[in-house]
Amino acid sequence: MNVQQKLMTAEEFWEQYAGKPYELIDGEVIETAPTGFEHGVTVNHISVVLSQIVNISHLGKVVVGEVGIQWGQTS
Repeated sequence: MNVQQKLMTAEEFWEQYAGKPYELIDGEVIETAPTGFEHGVTVNHISVVLSQIVNISHLGKVVVGEVGIQWGQTS
């Protein structure tokens, strides 16, 4: 028997999973693993250096953490 799972839209995902440890990849909901201390230290070091370069060059913004970024086309 071939069962086909319905793919979820970004809007449906945000309604059901906002603030929960999941992400949407190609229409499928994937549970994410929690990050640890070393990950946090590494992200901090990278963001400090990158922020200095971006700010001096006026290139935009650097964000860290789970900020809910949606990749792809926007309307």
